[in-house]
Amino acid sequence: MSLFVLTGATGFIGRHMLDTLLAEGHSVRALTRSKEAVDTTHPNLTWISGDAEDPQIWQQLAVPGAIVINLGYSNSTPQSTAVAATAGMIEICAQKNIARFIHCSTASVYGRNTDAIITEQSDCLPITDYGRLKLDIELMFNGVQGRFPVVILRPTVVFGFGGEALMKLCNDLIRAPGIINYFRSSLYGFRHTHLVPVETVTAAIKFMATTSQCSQYEVLNVSDEYDCLNNFRMVEQMVMQELALKPYACKQLPIPQFLLEILLWFRHRSIVNTRSIYSAAALTQKGFVNTTTLEASIQRFVQNYKNSRHFV
Repeated sequence: MSLFVLTGATGFIGRHMLDTLLAEGHSVRALTRSKEAVDTTHPNLTWISGDAEDPQIWQQLAVPGAIVINLGYSNSTPQSTAVAATAGMIEICAQKNIARFIHCSTASVYGRNTDAIITEQSDCLPITDYGRLKLDIELMFNGVQGRFPVVILRPTVVFGFGGEALMKLCNDLIRAPGIINYFRSSLYGFRHTHLVPVETVTAAIKFMATTSQCSQYEVLNVSDEYDCLNNFRMVEQMVMQELALKPYACKQLPIPQFLLEILLWFRHRSIVNTRSIYSAAALTQKGFVNTTTLEASIQRFVQNYKNSRHFV
């Protein structure tokens, strides 16, 4: 079994990642800001308390031969601080002679790229502070080649238990006036939703952390774009069925897609081409097999939603 170092272990993706690694019998050194809210009883789990921006913490956290999975992100950290902290983290990981570094970035780095099929070779044109920061952090790894292998993963819209994606749709379908939901459904139509199950993301991280098909520097998209259900109309329909909501009385209005694209542009959204998809073909070519289906993941999400305090 392998030894993993995990940052962001108490976050949305991090909690799922931690559960996966421990269930498979791996040893994990996980970073947390406070040990008060975490399980300290698992024999294969060691918690390190501190801040990922503190170089001294990385002296404790990183160990020789470990596979580092970096899922940490703070939206309150200034860009210059985050970039400097990344540089310090990289230097210490090199000194510690880690085995591999998996960095979870985001498809938001592509920003307003309007390519029909967005691949890892597509231009990055981020327009949000989040996308720009994520891209700046990615660029810090360009100089790492030769010191340790680096894999940068760019997942699309990650959803699952504990996440925010799909939460608003569930809330709106239950609480918003029916006419509002109807017009939103008409406007959004078959726009790509770019959803990817958190189980797919953690499986991709685990695969790239352990596969022999890994070069010194990899950048890979993680998506589920070719699932025919991955569009607003079909996702909404599945959610409504799971929530036992009645379908709309009338067929949705045939609103042209360009009207939605104009609206998205003026609302300063990154993705304005409603037909763009993020290809994960490069990850598949590495040998990754996605065993999680979008439909089953949406059904699980809605069932968890119904069992939570969000369902009234």
